[in-house]
Amino acid sequence: MIITSKESDDSISMAATYAKEVQNITIFAVGIGEYISVDELDDIASDPSEKYRISASSVHELVNVEHTLLNEICEGNVMSQ
Repeated sequence: MIITSKESDDSISMAATYAKEVQNITIFAVGIGEYISVDELDDIASDPSEKYRISASSVHELVNVEHTLLNEICEGNVMSQ
């Protein structure tokens, strides 16, 4: 899981692609605040990015997706790709 509050200062997409495709790692990309890049979060997140990308305007808003996120991680649903 990657949590960020701003766009990256360097290119993260190659490292994320390697982790996802070569190492078979499932990545949740969580962006918080107004300075995030949804496109960058989509590049980082596993496919489908709509499932693995989470955007929130504040940390407090993450409570709205906490249950879903915990279920995906703790119940092993991310491994069934």
